[in-house]
Amino acid sequence: MDRSCASVLEALQEFPRRGDLLHGRPGYEQGRRADPRPPELVGTGVLASDVLSPDGPHDRRGSQKVVPRAEQLMADAVGVDHLAERAMPPRDAFSAPGEPVPAAQAVGRMAAEPVNPHPPGVPVLAPGERISPQAVDHPVTGVRAGMLVPDAADPSMETLRVVV
Repeated sequence: MDRSCASVLEALQEFPRRGDLLHGRPGYEQGRRADPRPPELVGTGVLASDVLSPDGPHDRRGSQKVVPRAEQLMADAVGVDHLAERAMPPRDAFSAPGEPVPAAQAVGRMAAEPVNPHPPGVPVLAPGERISPQAVDHPVTGVRAGMLVPDAADPSMETLRVVV
């Protein structure tokens, strides 16, 4: 993958030249403790999209493909083909109506709960992600080998809570 596009500040510098107003500032703190250089480079107009976009900071899938490009860079950096597909914002998935289903039947559905096997405590599934076969297999086989999954509704991993 071409890493020449990885510099966020360089990418932000390109927006005013193109007249693109689709990219807003990242973060849930609405800019507090944020790096002051991006607004200086691109002006505050491009940052207004966080206020005006229907999904706030989650709305990053516009025509410039900012999120898909960043996800591919991250997948490349950690040596995987792709990252988990986020089908809906985590907050929405966590609070959405859900139901427990057998783990094998959860593949392809949206997770309504986090799955963080211990050890090592690294999340394999977050609310809102589409459940892959690997996201089921790792914790299920891990539990059989003695891992703990304390944050799942069913720590035995026989079932997973999915969005209805």
